[in-house]
Amino acid sequence: MYRSQYKWLLLLAFVVLYLLPLGLTPLWMPDEVRYAEISREMLATGNWVVPHFMGMDYFEKPVLGYWMNNISQLLFGQTNFAARLAPALSIGLTGWITYYFVKSALKDERKAFYSALVYLSIPLVFGVGTYNTLDSQLTLWMAAAFASFYFAMNGQNRSALVGRYLLFGVFCGAAFLTKGFVGLAILVIAIVPFMIVTRQFKQVVGYGTLSILAAVLIALPWSIAVAIQAPDYWNFFFWNENIRRFESNNAQHLAPFWYYIPTLLLAVFPWTVLAPHAIARSFADKDNKRFFLYQACCVVLPFILLSIARGKLATYIMPLMMPLAILIGCGLVELIKQKHVIIKWSVWINLLAFSGIALVLVLVQYQVLGKVEGYQAEEIYTFWFAIGVFFFCALLPLLPMKKFSRVPFFLAGTSVALLLLLPFFLPMKVVNNKHPEVFYEQHISLIDQDAWVITNYPGLIGGLGWILDRSDIDLLESYGELEYGVKRSEQQRYFRYDEFREQLKKRQHSQQVVLAFYANPTDAHVFKELPAPAQQYQGGNFHLYIYPKLP
Repeated sequence: MYRSQYKWLLLLAFVVLYLLPLGLTPLWMPDEVRYAEISREMLATGNWVVPHFMGMDYFEKPVLGYWMNNISQLLFGQTNFAARLAPALSIGLTGWITYYFVKSALKDERKAFYSALVYLSIPLVFGVGTYNTLDSQLTLWMAAAFASFYFAMNGQNRSALVGRYLLFGVFCGAAFLTKGFVGLAILVIAIVPFMIVTRQFKQVVGYGTLSILAAVLIALPWSIAVAIQAPDYWNFFFWNENIRRFESNNAQHLAPFWYYIPTLLLAVFPWTVLAPHAIARSFADKDNKRFFLYQACCVVLPFILLSIARGKLATYIMPLMMPLAILIGCGLVELIKQKHVIIKWSVWINLLAFSGIALVLVLVQYQVLGKVEGYQAEEIYTFWFAIGVFFFCALLPLLPMKKFSRVPFFLAGTSVALLLLLPFFLPMKVVNNKHPEVFYEQHISLIDQDAWVITNYPGLIGGLGWILDRSDIDLLESYGELEYGVKRSEQQRYFRYDEFREQLKKRQHSQQVVLAFYANPTDAHVFKELPAPAQQYQGGNFHLYIYPKLP
């Protein structure tokens, strides 16, 4: 049985599970430390127009996502909580939009609640929503655009049509300012076919000019400002971050056409099993076929577009999760009413999946299955805690089996519980590969404020800047995504090994030299290129070489 008070419990769960733990774990490398550092530098320099990373031009994204992170750091300081707050709040607001969208369109509070419940418990949504990346902010504006456009098409009078189309344009402009043209492409590919099928193309073309005007007014001031301060911004951003990523053979994150199919199936677990039945129930609602057709267009057509693109990441399908959650959540209400057996099947498959993973982990840890190095001997309690978490997630949905209507609540808790507890049972081999602050903060007192700091790994440089509160860290032998900024910098920011050795001899007479580098035991060539330090420290693949200032 659904009670209206449940929506307040969902809000409480969001605060407790999404917001409160944000600052408890270290930032991940490379994305989280990069976006945290870019906002730190914006605040330090006062330049909110041109994005910089390590003091160099960084034109990979527009600025609205950074601005949201900036405000968070202004309010809560240079903390991991502040770095992750804007993405988490974006997901929370998207959950509210999901609820309001369904409730207003269908006049059904129960379906609105279950749609929001499904959305906030989707593993991809929870994982990205508690992680510092710009996809959560884009998802917020895309969700607002999807919902406002649907309401705009259903305006009953001229003033409603004008206001709603203008609002839609505002959200389109915000999506553009967050990640550029990709948001607009997803909106167009979803909306245009729907307009044609529902024969509303004429209305949208007429009032759509207002949306275009609003989007331009939102995006134009910063677009002009950045063009004045950084004339090459739009040339780099358009060709490198949009055209090359879509069709180039050397695009970042190359993946096959079918990449998003298994990704989507895993991304929505444990709803994967019942999703087809739930979606079918949604389309069986003849009174609201148009509403559910719109949700399908917002999922299927962008999914095809993103699959065609050569560059792919799991986070790119985040804007599709709200309409997908609506299709699943509304159908789930009907499955609950019918006490459909597929809900029980979801529970049993959840049991098999999580207990199966736990069993595999045990076999791998004790090298019965393969020879993969797992947890170290001193981490054995952490390992068994991990096993306990998996079995907890496996058994959790079994608790309310006698009260069928409560099963979805517990099913929703499985993936959330796993992702919430995951950082606390990671093996140290992962921590020492992905969490630079865990290792380097132990030795921060050894680093002079005026030391020359250099690193061989672009993915590590953001973490060092965040920890040391510096934007002048240089690169050794590799520049990765910082290539553009390095080549445009007025100062030398990139050094080859021979240049480093030469600079080391010169700089040691005036300052301490610190080399923070990333290498595994098989990277013998890296160690051969480096002069012996006076002090050296290691934590997994993280290394710290300290060359003291000479008298």
